[in-house]
Amino acid sequence: MLRASRSIINRHSSLRAATRSFSKENPPKFDADMVAVYMKLAEQHTHPKGPWPLMTKAVTAVAGDRHIKMLDIASGMGEPAKTIGLALPKAEIIASDVSEDMIAKVRSEAMS
Repeated sequence: MLRASRSIINRHSSLRAATRSFSKENPPKFDADMVAVYMKLAEQHTHPKGPWPLMTKAVTAVAGDRHIKMLDIASGMGEPAKTIGLALPKAEIIASDVSEDMIAKVRSEAMS
């Protein structure tokens, strides 16, 4: 997974430059270049034998119908947290990301 995301970033000089300049004063933004990266990763991760369906299956098998707490670090567009949340209605799931724009997008989808 990490290698795939690095190769995508390495092929786009604007993304390479952007990732070096993140700071508290200059947080990452959910802009068109980043959308392209995350859409490509989503394609690679959501196919039936990809990591997100496998992760969802594993978490739901362990959790059963119990109340669980889950932290999704670097959640990006909210997967697999959203899918796990739908599969486990009793779960308390926190999705985190360095990009405030990503968090706003996931939050707005969760409210609809």
